[in-house]
Amino acid sequence: MNDKSCSNCGTKLPSEASFCTVCGARIEVVQGVPSAMPVNAYPPPEEKKTSFVYIVFIILSAVGVVAGAVIFFLKWGLAL
Repeated sequence: MNDKSCSNCGTKLPSEASFCTVCGARIEVVQGVPSAMPVNAYPPPEEKKTSFVYIVFIILSAVGVVAGAVIFFLKWGLAL
């Protein structure tokens, strides 16, 4: 039996295996030669960028809440 190994985790597999029994990676054979590169079923997650407008909105909202609280307390004559 011609054993092969998983290109993703290195586990030894029987020659008829289509998937790795440990990590589940697909075992692809190109012209009788196992793939040298690991097959990633899921691409790496994209880095999310925080929008400048979103940050400005949050800051202005916080300033608005503080200003509203100050005006409320000044109108009703309550001490902070």
